[in-house]
Amino acid sequence: MPREVAEQPGAIGCSEPARAAPRGDVRTVPLGGDGPDAGRIAPGDSRCPFEDIEYACTYGEPRPASLTQRYRTRIRNREVRMAQG
Repeated sequence: MPREVAEQPGAIGCSEPARAAPRGDVRTVPLGGDGPDAGRIAPGDSRCPFEDIEYACTYGEPRPASLTQRYRTRIRNREVRMAQG
């Protein structure tokens, strides 16, 4: 999927780490303050609410006020609120 996402300006996509990581241009989004780390999620040491790890991908910056930008802002704001209590 990362290749298809890269072809769409401002798109967000998801991918499994084994397919996304080799690209080198994929950013991870921490959930619950933790990034993707299968070694921590499996034993329950992560605050990430998912057992599987995926990446959301964008190619370039999303257009201002686009659905993609609003989604990304929402995720970031939530992370700040969680970090600050």
